This record gives sequence, C-alpha cells and structure tokens, in this order.
Amino acid sequence: MIKKKIEKILKETYEQLCDINHELKKKFSLNIKIKGKNSEFDSVDIVTFFSILDNNFKKNKIEIPQLLDDKFFFNYKNIKVKDLILFINEKK
Repeated sequence: MIKKKIEKILKETYEQLCDINHELKKKFSLNIKIKGKNSEFDSVDIVTFFSILDNNFKKNKIEIPQLLDDKFFFNYKNIKVKDLILFINEKK
C-alpha cells in the first residue's frame, strides 16, 4: 500500500516539474532516468525535482530519508524512478 502511495507522490512531483520545465516531454513512467547517462533531467531539474518531492512527502505526512546525500544520490551512477520507489519503501 505504501509503495503505491510513494509512486503516486512521485508521479505528482514529476507532473509538477513538467509544468515548470516544458522541455520534459515524456509521460510519467517507472523507467524515467533521474540521474545518469541519457537522463531526462539536467542538474537544475534534479534539484528542483527532489525539492518538490520532499515538499510533497511532507504535505502527505510521510517521513522519507534524505535523498540528496551519499547514502543514496551520490552512491549511484544511474537512478530511475523505480529505484527511488524501492529505496524509499525500503527505508520506511
């Protein structure tokens, strides 16, 4: 159940980012690359995405681990939406 809620929040976050950056054309998918070679996001998109994501989780009263640190973000060369879901779900 929590996994579906996490996915819903991530989808809302991606849609909010698309409203800000109209160059993001892909529809939401678990395979969207957030970080890595051929990523959909540039560095500004990444910071914006994680900032919106953090706010959306707070708004939904869900505690999540710090994501822009060496335990997650700097620990992986490639990050997809599904990796993010698994990481957050695992830490819950």
